[in-house]
Amino acid sequence: MHLGSKLALACAFVAGVSAAGAAICAVALRDDLLAERDRRWRRALAVAATGAAADRVGAADRSDRRTSPPPSGWLGLGAGSAAGLAISLGLTAWFAGRASARIRRLTESVRALARGDSAVRFEDAGEDEIGDVGRALNDTARQIADRQAALDRRESELRARLDERSAELKDAQEQRIQGRSAAFLRDWDALI
Repeated sequence: MHLGSKLALACAFVAGVSAAGAAICAVALRDDLLAERDRRWRRALAVAATGAAADRVGAADRSDRRTSPPPSGWLGLGAGSAAGLAISLGLTAWFAGRASARIRRLTESVRALARGDSAVRFEDAGEDEIGDVGRALNDTARQIADRQAALDRRESELRARLDERSAELKDAQEQRIQGRSAAFLRDWDALI
């Protein structure tokens, strides 16, 4: 799975968790609002049954709004949203940390190859873009090592041929020098 796909999957998971949390909070909020409405209707009916004036119902309703705490559904919705945000931030940090650690290891491998260490290998078998680059780096390092080995073999062959040819030339030169020396001595003896 590619890195982008993993991030998209994580975001979808977080969105699903957040949506589920929001749905649960919405149901709790709806229940709280329905309970509040029922409580107000009961109070209004009780006040009407005792013969109180309509303005007293409105005043009681206004005072309830000022003194009553917010419904617990809002708190749940806020908590669900905060939890979803915390989960998404945590997953994002985790994925980013994992990706940056892999990129750091890949960078170290590339630098080692640039220094001439063709035995370097990137040991990450991921199926994403970083894994693809790592496998390409391993192939490149292997090809460099193979070419270096072929160059070393060719150099050894050429050195052996050079040493052989140098020995032949040295022998030929010694024979020529000995032949000239012998001819010179014969000529010298003939002159004397």
